[in-house]
Amino acid sequence: NSRAATKDIDRLLEIEDADRTGKFDYASVVHGARVLRRGPRATSLSLYESLPLINRVLAYSNLRFYGHPPEVALRPTTTLYAKGHCWSFGDEFSDSRSRHKTQDGVRGEYATLTLALSQAVTVTEVMVDHAPRSVADGKSALKAFRVVG
Repeated sequence: NSRAATKDIDRLLEIEDADRTGKFDYASVVHGARVLRRGPRATSLSLYESLPLINRVLAYSNLRFYGHPPEVALRPTTTLYAKGHCWSFGDEFSDSRSRHKTQDGVRGEYATLTLALSQAVTVTEVMVDHAPRSVADGKSALKAFRVVG
């Protein structure tokens, strides 16, 4: 069906346009990357994952919204400079339910995002996107990060 093919091509072009690097994104969930939730450097809990049980039930049943899961950080926002598509997490140091203890002491200052790339590659560049300050509050933007492993 040519209409379905055209729709698929348009969707893929929107994603590529949102990324704007011209390079393949091995860290995108669209291309097969995945968030790692177990292990010594497990991804920090999302805000709704660290809430009391009743709040998690409300979130999972879509009766209440407490933010996006970490996968949203690995998905291009198809509307250029769109706000509100951020990963919501609690402070890793102060949240008693967080998974912040690791065997080697390596952890994020506020949160840790651990992922498996879509395929084995030698990482030569890392790019982090955020909406510009004219559109979004810069206080929520990533200030510093490190790449491990």
